Amino acid sequence: MKKKSIAMFALSVALFSVPVVSVANAEVTNSNIAVSESATSQPEVVKAYITTESGLEEISLNEYQKLLSQEQPQTVTAQVYDSENRISPMADTGLDFVSKRKLIQSLYYPSQLQVDQKTDITDYIKNSSKTTTLTQMVGWSKSFSWSANMTISTKWNDAVTQVLGGGWSTTETHLYNSSLTVKPGYQAKLQFTPIYKVLTGDLVGYNYVGTVLERIKNVTIKSPVKLAGGKVQGVVTVVERRL
Repeated sequence: MKKKSIAMFALSVALFSVPVVSVANAEVTNSNIAVSESATSQPEVVKAYITTESGLEEISLNEYQKLLSQEQPQTVTAQVYDSENRISPMADTGLDFVSKRKLIQSLYYPSQLQVDQKTDITDYIKNSSKTTTLTQMVGWSKSFSWSANMTISTKWNDAVTQVLGGGWSTTETHLYNSSLTVKPGYQAKLQFTPIYKVLTGDLVGYNYVGTVLERIKNVTIKSPVKLAGGKVQGVVTVVERRL
């Protein structure tokens, strides 16, 4: 009888031991999977909006990709070029002095998304809930500058503004507002990419009879695209990833 009791006790221990070990292993495995998913979850643009006078207007991701894929003008080194048409100074003629300056464009892109100026509007906002969507209002400010691939002296300002409009050589800061919706189990952030006008061409100086006295070739100038209210136009994207 003692042998039988010992055998039954051993069998009982074995039966209750197996499920415990099995459950413990399952929990470890599931935990590893969760960590792996989080580690491999990549940020993804899920929504895109373009700024308008009346607020943000949603555009499709295909439209956003089209903006990204638009040809970007190649920026080359600007060069000062002497046309050798300079006339020797003569008393009281003024033929050797620049009296008129022009920006003569060779290429013009009216709305180029400036990917190199993309900035985060927010840090990642996490929604650890499994069922509830999180919505948060966001306000941010951003500065925008006119730029060129060379230093343009003040004497060329009028020539530039005649083509690109006022405001050359200035920096502006604008305030924006939007909301961010985060799905359960995700984290998301907002990014902003401005849209600029991009022009390439030559800056040319003439004397009063139209002779070219100075020329700066391959000048690339970028200026913000402005909405009617004065703000700079751009694209707001929602980037999300799984927690």
